[in-house]
Amino acid sequence: MKYFFQKNRYDCGAACVAIILSHFNVKEELSTITQKCRTSTKGTTLYDMKRVLFQYGVKFKGYECTENDFKNLTLPLIAQIEAFENTNHFVILNSITMDRIELFCPVEGFRTISKHDFLDEWTGKVLMSTL
Repeated sequence: MKYFFQKNRYDCGAACVAIILSHFNVKEELSTITQKCRTSTKGTTLYDMKRVLFQYGVKFKGYECTENDFKNLTLPLIAQIEAFENTNHFVILNSITMDRIELFCPVEGFRTISKHDFLDEWTGKVLMSTL
């Protein structure tokens, strides 16, 4: 899987879409994904991210989850968190254990954090493969 860092403050969602596409062996430039996601100064919507994944044949669906749903999550997935002064931000979840989450943040890179700390930031929204 190829990992992309965001190019500006608003394209974390597009970077996550590019990462998921690379997981499914789809090669595309981040700039193209950013345009297709209709990324603006308000960022990218989960709907547009899902729509672009579908355009490339990658079927993801949006879910509103709780901590109890962690055992049923299909990885990798895109999770929405609150970060950067209460703005929404998207990250890739790569691994979940009983007490740790390994994720990729398009700003900071790879991070391993406690599940407790992740839950404090998480909005409960994910985009996850339907395969």
